[in-house]
Amino acid sequence: MTRTSPIGGRQASPDTPTRTEEALELRADPDDIAHLVCCRDDEWRLGFCGAPGEYLNFAAETVCTMCVEVAEQRLPGCFDNDPMRCPNDHLPCPDLTDVYLRAMDLTDGGTS
Repeated sequence: MTRTSPIGGRQASPDTPTRTEEALELRADPDDIAHLVCCRDDEWRLGFCGAPGEYLNFAAETVCTMCVEVAEQRLPGCFDNDPMRCPNDHLPCPDLTDVYLRAMDLTDGGTS
């Protein structure tokens, strides 16, 4: 799982390509409320709670309570697993290096 933050994005459809037309923005705002997304999703534009997002924020210190509840419903104790397991498919989540590389592919690389 990774975190995304909302500012009015669109919901991904099944025929959406892996690379989005508009890159996600990369932010570093510790005061933001982050939403959880599945690392394996084609797009990281829809949080577990259903909130849309147009940027990634790995610095957020607060995570959406609804996203946490959805993750716990899908896989109870998912945050206690080591390595962490995905609430969607119950497979181990990729390591952070892979997540950060994927984030760079989905964003403008933090250049804005």
